[in-house]
Amino acid sequence: MKQLFLILICSIFFVAAGAQTNYNEAMHQGDSLLRIEKYDEAITKYFAAEAFDPLQKKEVKKMVDSAFKMIKAQKKFAEEKKVEADSASAREKRSADTAKLKQLQIERINLSNAPYKYIRLIRDGPKEESKIKRDSFDLKLIAYSNHLDTLKELLKDMPKERNDYKDLREKLYYNNELYEKIYACLEYNDAKPTVLKQIESIQADYFSVQFFSDSSAGFKLSNDSGRITAARSDIVYETPGDEGRKFTSFTLSNKLKRIFCATDDNYIIVYNSVDFGKHSNALDTIALGTKVTAIDFDDNNSIIYFGTVKGDIGFIKYNNDRKNQPVYDLENALGSQITAMDVFEYAQDTFLLATGQNSKAVVYKTDNHFLEPGNKFSGNILPDQDLGYINHATFDTLQKQVILETFKAGIKTIYLWDPITKRVLEKYKQLIKLPPEILEANKFY
Repeated sequence: MKQLFLILICSIFFVAAGAQTNYNEAMHQGDSLLRIEKYDEAITKYFAAEAFDPLQKKEVKKMVDSAFKMIKAQKKFAEEKKVEADSASAREKRSADTAKLKQLQIERINLSNAPYKYIRLIRDGPKEESKIKRDSFDLKLIAYSNHLDTLKELLKDMPKERNDYKDLREKLYYNNELYEKIYACLEYNDAKPTVLKQIESIQADYFSVQFFSDSSAGFKLSNDSGRITAARSDIVYETPGDEGRKFTSFTLSNKLKRIFCATDDNYIIVYNSVDFGKHSNALDTIALGTKVTAIDFDDNNSIIYFGTVKGDIGFIKYNNDRKNQPVYDLENALGSQITAMDVFEYAQDTFLLATGQNSKAVVYKTDNHFLEPGNKFSGNILPDQDLGYINHATFDTLQKQVILETFKAGIKTIYLWDPITKRVLEKYKQLIKLPPEILEANKFY
């Protein structure tokens, strides 16, 4: 418990420190742009700073007001000079042109800042039933999401703002902030089975046999003996290994023709999967320093993902010809023994499913920053933390959902869980009809 408490405190510290760093950097960039009279870009940077650290709202407002005052002063100065040199008709024309230019500038600023506003409204939205009801947040959430999607087309001729918008929306959809709000609103509307559905007993037996049999491509791990067997032409070969050593989990690489076996004495041993048998010699031995309880291999990127008995998630950039160094990522610990790791692809993206023994399940999106040590993974977390012991989990490509096998009070239950934000949001929109006046009242661009 003390270790978990320290990990949580450290996580909060590093997240806060990261937010402050990003806030300071954005404010500094805004100040620099202000000094060279690039006011609209400066205002955008200030709003970006607020998105990183909402607690600095007053300071950001002060700087935004200062930028607008400078815009106003610049406009006034320009108009005064033109009045002195031009005729009345020319002044009128320039005044009209200036007003139009000012309006276009304001519209551009509004479009630039609207994504930050909607993301902040979603992020700060309530999850408690009473607050959702009081604020009509279940309706506003759809309005915010619709307007956020509309901005994609409106920003198409603004390259920098379009790229910033893309990054912001990507993070929102995969860092749990939007997902947990949709889940809360589904619960408020008595529609949780839309995203987390318990399977009937007959179906549960089917899923258990089909997906949780501990077998893969002719290999099987015995939980009792800790040995892996491989069926070859009706002959069963037992895995090699010293007396007393047991395997705790394994995974295959179809491209490399390797089988990666985690052991109870803190190693990953790599064998050739083609001739795997009792007399096989190990190709590689990777020291872990702790017991691995779940493992999977990303064949496209040659990465071993593993989960430990203590709840940590780690990875190894596997290379046959170099030393393979495990990286443990305490930022993403699940707090209890890892029971499943599953790399899967959906809609041309790659994801990693990880489950902890004490009801925690997370689906991470493996983007370009995923393998940076100490980086907080972007992931959607199953909000329901009272399912019991999660024994197995996998992403089923036919159902396009995560299948969870749980045990609570000695009873086995299987659930289908949809962790994909975009798909869950569409289900929610179909369930809840949004009045047009709510959509229009929450338009800020």
